[in-house]
Amino acid sequence: MKTEQLQTFPRDLLEKADAAKNRYFHDYTIAHPTMNGVRKSLLDAIEDAGPDTLIFVFGPAGVGKSTLCVSTYGKLTQRMAPQLELEPARIAAVHYSLRPPTPPAFFSWPDNFLGLLTAVEEPLPDRKVLPEEIFSKDLHHLRNRSHSSSAALRRSYEKVLEWRRPVAVLLDEAQVLTKAPAARLLDQLDVIKSIASSSKIPHILFGTYALLPVRDLDGQESRRSVDLHFSRYTQSNTDRAKFTNAVRNLSLAMPFEEAPDFDQHIDLLLEKSAGCIGVLKPWLEKAYAEALRTKSTTVTIEHIEKNAHTKSQLTKIFTEIAEGEEYLRSSENKYEQALARLSANKSRTSASGDPEEKVPEAKKAKRKVGERLPERDRIGSSLETHDAPIRKAAS
Repeated sequence: MKTEQLQTFPRDLLEKADAAKNRYFHDYTIAHPTMNGVRKSLLDAIEDAGPDTLIFVFGPAGVGKSTLCVSTYGKLTQRMAPQLELEPARIAAVHYSLRPPTPPAFFSWPDNFLGLLTAVEEPLPDRKVLPEEIFSKDLHHLRNRSHSSSAALRRSYEKVLEWRRPVAVLLDEAQVLTKAPAARLLDQLDVIKSIASSSKIPHILFGTYALLPVRDLDGQESRRSVDLHFSRYTQSNTDRAKFTNAVRNLSLAMPFEEAPDFDQHIDLLLEKSAGCIGVLKPWLEKAYAEALRTKSTTVTIEHIEKNAHTKSQLTKIFTEIAEGEEYLRSSENKYEQALARLSANKSRTSASGDPEEKVPEAKKAKRKVGERLPERDRIGSSLETHDAPIRKAAS
């Protein structure tokens, strides 16, 4: 079914060493339907973002979030190319993977501010000082300090955003924000929210499902954030067809005289990758390297099975995905419950008479001292005449 014309690698690779072939397939990425859809939604969200917007891109580990982050950065750079020529000091976007802490330490913003400054090639990021520090009396301490203070690093990062005006900040591996005491989880998000608000630049957080509890800590933040779910491929007919097409594209990128035919192994590949292209791709890289090492002309089922994840590894992968998807479903159930509570409260309020819906009584006008009450005056010469019973006239 596949022909030589369909293969996507440079043909001269067939004459090169196995290391070059392995490197090519390792660096090769595919744009499959789910990734294309999420990336389009993300680019639209960035374009429509408000001045203090946070965008959460979440999904299972290995679904391709890091690849999505890199490709989004490339798209933004491509879009901004004409503007960057006119403004050389400007940058299209900031792309950075948040650093996890070294146990037993917790997540550190100073370390990551330093990394962010390095990512945008800011000069001397470890020698930043605050203006007030320059005029302080303790100049000896300032000269001998070996690193920048946390406040100085944050201010330098905020100034970079102000001067270089990226259209977005892309923060990969954002689930490392959860590596902090429970009491400080909301503080981690508040830092990003504050910077996004002051800089008026949307910050995009790419992370696993572990990021979701942090997002849900603040109801106000939920109101101002955008959620994008990067889901895996399932066993549904539609997803199966998309996954099969992605597998074919990967097989066409393998430098062989004839591309491997994986169609008969789709069930196995879909099951043991959990429908995640980011899990499938490294697996096929190992199988391809095995085929080259054994001088095979294609990747066989033996190569695939030998390099599959162990049952222990797959159990961990499956469990994390299942727990994340269950959390999303529970969020939907909580929405229905919250909506039912609102409706019930409205019904009870209406039945008991909501004070806000009552028509306010007209206030009595304040009378001046000595002013009479408004009433009908009696008619007649005397009270007796007025009160006397009416008699029939004599006939």
